[in-house]
This record gives sequence, structure tokens and C-alpha cells, in this order.
Amino acid sequence: IAEGERQGEAMRRDLDAGLSIDHEALDALETRLVAARAELEQVETRWAIQRDLAERLLEQRKQCAAARLAGAAEETDEPRASLEELEAELRTLQAELAAAQASERLVSFEVCPRLVAEVISHWTGVPLSQLAREHNTKVITFADDLRQRVRGQEQAIQALDKAMRATAAGLNRSDAPVGVFLLVGPSGVGKTETALALADLLYGGERFLTVINMSEFQEKHTVSRLIGAPPGYVGYGEGGMLTEAVRQKPYSVILLDEVEKADPDVMNVFYQIFDKGVANDGEGREINFRNCLILMTSNLASERIASLCAGGARPGAEDLELAIRPQLSQHFKPALLGRMRVVPYYPMDGDLLRQLVGLKLARFGERLARRQLAFSHCDGLVEHLAERCTHGDSGARLIDHLIDQHLQPLVVDRLLDAMAAGESLQRVHATLDADSAVTCEFA
Repeated sequence: IAEGERQGEAMRRDLDAGLSIDHEALDALETRLVAARAELEQVETRWAIQRDLAERLLEQRKQCAAARLAGAAEETDEPRASLEELEAELRTLQAELAAAQASERLVSFEVCPRLVAEVISHWTGVPLSQLAREHNTKVITFADDLRQRVRGQEQAIQALDKAMRATAAGLNRSDAPVGVFLLVGPSGVGKTETALALADLLYGGERFLTVINMSEFQEKHTVSRLIGAPPGYVGYGEGGMLTEAVRQKPYSVILLDEVEKADPDVMNVFYQIFDKGVANDGEGREINFRNCLILMTSNLASERIASLCAGGARPGAEDLELAIRPQLSQHFKPALLGRMRVVPYYPMDGDLLRQLVGLKLARFGERLARRQLAFSHCDGLVEHLAERCTHGDSGARLIDHLIDQHLQPLVVDRLLDAMAAGESLQRVHATLDADSAVTCEFA
């Protein structure tokens, strides 16, 4: 919220100064801020309820302990009766707190092993799943869970699943990262979503994802931004974008976006990382990458992939990789390319786009459910949004933009009006009008 408010203030200052700004971006930002503030208010309310219940529960525990001591000392029936009443009230408070924490625990009233693990995870950057020994269990269902997030890229899911299973079994190389994958394909087919899903499924959340836009490293001297400036240079001691992120989060996913745009000399720093799993930063410290999963995305050979998959054709993953490898070899040095596992991504067809639209609308419905609003939509809306996505080069990435620009503002405006009037909304149904414009019905 604070970052969004700063961005909004900066854009309004530019507008007041007579500069041109993106008004659609400003409107979208304000819409997101309104939704974020409303969600924050709800979280604060739930936190206050849980805090009050926890305080009452702790006080009740003290009274129960005092009653037990009194009963042991006096050995009469009266303290025992009082103790039974106090314990009954304690059980009631425990049930109320458990009900309040059913969706999310915001307040803890006692120290337990999981809470200790959460604190250590926050201090060290090691994901909670690793400390709680849940990682290997997650790997068993990893492929199925990933299929719920990434659609139509079975070859990528299988390649990643093999690497994760080898790591869980302890059979991967101990002197190398968990995996080094080059995801190649057109825009909007799920490459970035794969990285987000991996951070969430394997390490416990998208905060364990470090994204580095390699188009910012088109000059060889920018390598210092990755690993930190050496002694005597400007920026010494500040740490590098790459090395500092891994030093703070040794268990994480590293995404090198648009890797083909980086200067070849900048890519030299990755030889040792990909091969030995370590690198020295600008201060001479050794940074350990052996618990990191490294992903790179590239649009190289996108046209070649599109031509091979034209007309609904779907060549095998190995055949597709062999077909695009010559073009990859023209850009990446053989020694560097040999350290990567190339994973081609197929273009999206109409059926996959419709599935993804349905998935994105379901997530939008989950956000509304947190506001106690039931969401539904007509089948025509799915077809309409999927059709819009086929007319550009953004692919499935356009779905979120369409929902944010055409559906969410309608719901936000009506919801704010209802809040101001003291009304209670129960349901939202999204549909299309006669002009194929998105509209909503509220009840």
C-alpha cells in the first residue's frame, strides 16, 4: 500500500506539473489501492479479534492454575467446583479462538515447534517447509500441484519434477544448484508463471523468488550490479542484486528474465554458479547457490517454435529442443549452454487459453470471497476474454490485464457505493451486454 501510494503521489505531481502520464495506469493503481486498503482493514479486524481472545485465554489459564493451587491447599469441594467452571470457560475460549483462526492464524498465544520454525525461517531465510520437514512430502505431489498453475506445458512439468525428485532423494549433485533450466518460448505461455509456482510450491511463497531483468545488463561493466562492486569502486559494501538476494535467501528460486539480452561478458559470472554452485561477491564472500533453483527465460527461437507448432501440430519435446538448439548455440557459448537444461514451451491454443481464463476468473472469485461475495460468470465471458488474448503477442499474460481493466473496476465501484450506503452485497454475476462489453449484476 505504501509503495502504491508513493507511485500515485509521484504520478499526480507529474500531472500537476503539466507532464503527460498514463491515466489508465493511475486509475488501475487507485483501484488496486482501494482493494488493498479494504483487505487491510479486514485483516486488522481479524487480528484484533484474535488478540482479544488470546489475552482472555491466557488470563483464564492463570485463573485455572490459581484455582488448582487453592484446591490442592484447602482440599475442599468448593475450589474444585470453581475450577470446573473455570476450565469449562477455558475450553469455550479455546474453541472461539480456533474458530477465529480457521482461515488464518494472526496471533499465537503459546510457543510451539511450528512457531519456533517460523521465527527461525524469518531470521535465516530458510523456508518453513524445509525446517518443518515438509519438503519431501510436497515433492510427491509437486507435478500435480504445478499442473494446477501451469497449463499445457507437460514437458516442462516433467523436466522440473525429475529434478525435484532427485533432490528430495538426495541423488542430485551436491556441488551444483538444485537445477538450471532455460525456458524458451513465446511470450505469455507460462514461463514466468512457472517460476512463481515453483517458489510457492517448493519454498513456501513468492517472496522466495528473486527476479532479475537481464535486459538491464547489456553493458559489460554492469556485472558489478549482479555481484557487488569491488573495493575502491562506487557501491562497494552495498552487495549485488544476485549475490545479496541469495545470501539473504539461500533457499529460493532465481529467475533471470530475458537472459538473451544480457552482454556475453556478464553471463561469464554464471559459469561457476551453474557448475559449482558458488560465486564470490564484490567483498570476497563466497555465496552458496546449491540450494537454489535457477530459471532463465528467453524468447529466442520463438518464431521457429511457432512455425513447428502451426496448425495445431505438437512435436515431441526432444524434437523441438533439437530444432531450436542451433539458434540457441548462435547466441550462447557452447560451454554455457551445456550447463543449462533447455525446456521449450509450446504456444497457447484456444482450449488452453479458455482454461487459463477460467483459472484467472476463479482466482478473482477467491478475492471476492474474502469480502463475503459469491462470484459467478457466464460462459460467454470466458470465450470473450480468450478471444481477446489471441489478437496480441502477450498471450495469457493479457488475461490479468483484461480482468483488472474491465471487470474489477465494475465490482470495486459498486462495492464502495454499497459500503457508503450501508448496503450488503451477497453475489456478483459477470456477463456481457449486447455490445460484448463486460457488465456485472449484483444482489
